[in-house]
Amino acid sequence: MKMHDGSPGYTMAELLTALGAAMMCSVLLALLSQWAAQMIVAQPFLIQDQMAVLQLRLYLAQCDHLQLEQGALQVEYGRETFTLQLHQHRLVKRPGYEIFLTDVEDADFFREGDAYYLEWQREETRWRAKVSE
Repeated sequence: MKMHDGSPGYTMAELLTALGAAMMCSVLLALLSQWAAQMIVAQPFLIQDQMAVLQLRLYLAQCDHLQLEQGALQVEYGRETFTLQLHQHRLVKRPGYEIFLTDVEDADFFREGDAYYLEWQREETRWRAKVSE
């Protein structure tokens, strides 16, 4: 008995194989997108922290003088002196109360070589970022 008569086209087995492969790819894509969505929702502070570091870099790049005092950073901006420090689980600029980071357990500035760094702790994880040179 002859299964294939020589005409061009696909057999049912090839069609089912392609359909099965497409279904497996769509299931994997759905699982991957669900995992990515959970990661974004589970750690929303990562984007906020990145924005805060960028804002600090921009602000400190405009300052005339930087000086460390017990983990806080004193800066001269124009003719005024401001202090960046931790207050009630927030990294704030004083006088006034401009908030850079929120819901942090600890935050300290330190100097390493010519660069200034900010190190903060959130949910038992320590993060570190270079904020000025």
